[in-house]
Parts: sequence; structure tokens; C-alpha cells
Amino acid sequence: ANHTRETLRTARRIFREQRSSIMVATILVLGGSCFLSAFSSLALEVFSNALLESVENLFGQDSAITGLSILGVASMSIAFNIIVAALNALLYIPYSVFWLQMLRGQVQPVDYMQQVKRCALPIFLATILYQAVVFSGFLLFFIPGVLLSYGLVLYALQIVDHNRTALQSLQGSWALMIGEKWNFLLLMCACSVLNIGGLLLFGIGLLYTIPI
Repeated sequence: ANHTRETLRTARRIFREQRSSIMVATILVLGGSCFLSAFSSLALEVFSNALLESVENLFGQDSAITGLSILGVASMSIAFNIIVAALNALLYIPYSVFWLQMLRGQVQPVDYMQQVKRCALPIFLATILYQAVVFSGFLLFFIPGVLLSYGLVLYALQIVDHNRTALQSLQGSWALMIGEKWNFLLLMCACSVLNIGGLLLFGIGLLYTIPI
């Protein structure tokens, strides 16, 4: 609880000092993320409907073929969502670099595009690994999935801040979160409450609550 309060206090202090810059960065990230999510959902729906319609036209109402088609669409949807999550993670590279600068009081200019180029492939691969591992954990009676999701969640920061490979980032996150999973869970719960409050303010409040 003390860690959570201190973390939120630090975030609020930085937000007050750099409000305009942080809000611009948050708008860009949220806008890109919303656009990617909406576009990917629409593309998946169109592609899935076209596939099912084509199968139905070719094979009619055969239940076995229809079942296989639905299974194929479900598998494709899972794979598609994992890839979209990996692409979405790339949007947060400049945001992560920006926040690391704020936390450390660094004022020197940073080439964000260079940071994206450096981190893009490791983060893309690490996100696919993360999603696959966590999904497998949820299939094993749910609890392992929860533990893995919290234990490996800091993989992107490991890449951005320490220049890790995809596998090293997951290992580094797990080592970093040993003994800290409950503190991180409390922090995420506190952030969730703040973000729900931001949503209730017609979504505009998210510009304040997400950075905090």
C-alpha cells in the first residue's frame, strides 16, 4: 500500500510539472491505440464473414465443414488479436521513453524514432511470447495465467530501458517482480479506479488519469 501511494504521488507531481507535454503524448497514444483497435476489429469481422460465406457457398450446410470453419475463424481471431496487441505495444515505445525521462528529470532531447527502431522488433516478438505464455497459463486453471500476466508484464520497459532481447525482457520482468506482484496488483487496482472515474467524465478525464 505504501509503495502504491508513493508511486501515485510521484506520478501526480510529474504530471503537474509537465502537464501539457504529458497530455499531448497521452492523446497521441490513445488516438493511435483506438484507431488500431477499431481498424483491426473491422478487418477481422470482414475477413471472418467473407471466409464463412465462401465455405458455405462451396460446401453448403455441412455441419462438419461448418464446425471446422468456425474453429478456424476462432483460431485466426486469437492469432490476429495477439499480433494486434504486439502492434499496439509499439505505440507505447515513445511514451515509455518519455515517462522514463520525466521520472529521471532528464531534459536532453531524444530521437524517438531511433528508439522505436531500436525497440520495435524485440517488443513485437516479446509481446507475442507474452500473449502466448499468458494465454497458456489461463488454460491451466486460470491462476497460472494471472501470475504469469503480472510476473511478465514489465517486459516492454526491460527492452526500452535496458536494451534486452525479447526472451531476456520476459526473464528480467519476472526477476524484477519477485515479491512485488501484490504491490503491483494494488497499483493496477488503484489505476483502474482512477481510469473508471475518468471514463465517467465522458472519457475526457482519461487524459488526466492515465498519465497518473
